[in-house]
Amino acid sequence: YNLTYKYTRRDGVTSAARYNADDFECFGNSDLWGGDVWDTNTRFERCLDTCKNQFSDDGAQRCSAVAWVQNDGEEMGHCYLKYLKDDPLRDPTPNSRGAITCRSRASILRGLGYVRVDGVAFKVASGGTADANPGVTSVGQCARMAIKVSKPIANYDGKTCSLLDVSYTYELNPASTALVQYNAKDFACTGNGDFLGEDVSHSNMRFDACLNTCKNTNACNAVTWIQLAGQDMGSCYLKHLGSLKRPAGPNALGAISCKKIS
Repeated sequence: YNLTYKYTRRDGVTSAARYNADDFECFGNSDLWGGDVWDTNTRFERCLDTCKNQFSDDGAQRCSAVAWVQNDGEEMGHCYLKYLKDDPLRDPTPNSRGAITCRSRASILRGLGYVRVDGVAFKVASGGTADANPGVTSVGQCARMAIKVSKPIANYDGKTCSLLDVSYTYELNPASTALVQYNAKDFACTGNGDFLGEDVSHSNMRFDACLNTCKNTNACNAVTWIQLAGQDMGSCYLKHLGSLKRPAGPNALGAISCKKIS
């Protein structure tokens, strides 16, 4: 079908619905209970688009999952937008009414405590190690591999997940996506983003050391960490934002920006 608004349950029939696998991880005949923030009647693909574009005033995503189901007596499928604050990586539960549930891939990484940075590849530090794992099919799978073996950094090129134990710097590489671990209980991080201005101080250090420095500095409520040309280590800019509602602006040089969670 080119367009459909609803479905009927029929024994012996299997259906498929297309979705953007870069943005969502979807499951048929399933549901992610709870965490509802809003619901409405709409088509399945519009349900996903609505979730993808739900943001609060400070730029934080307000929808991390959806459940779309045909309810009895309704002329159109029902879309439930969700924000899975507690246990965002929990497994979906079975649903016998043909529901489709989807979880945003950004929320998966946030639940694992990794920030995604497109277009960069981290370099192995002197004395460090990099373990290459071929046959990896997604960024989320790469992140799960990293957390399983306690590796704080990963580079993913679409087929191989390279796990690093320590890195001080990165290089721009359009074919690579980097994953960097952080404490999601203390910070909210954005890859390829920058908080311009409002600097408190800056110095060269690793990304994890940058966050720890901000955490232990009362005057710091945000950081931007970036690799500048000609430097052997990333630059850490401690910042005091006048408003934590301010979102990070775009950055094409692989910067990571994080705000303290109060």
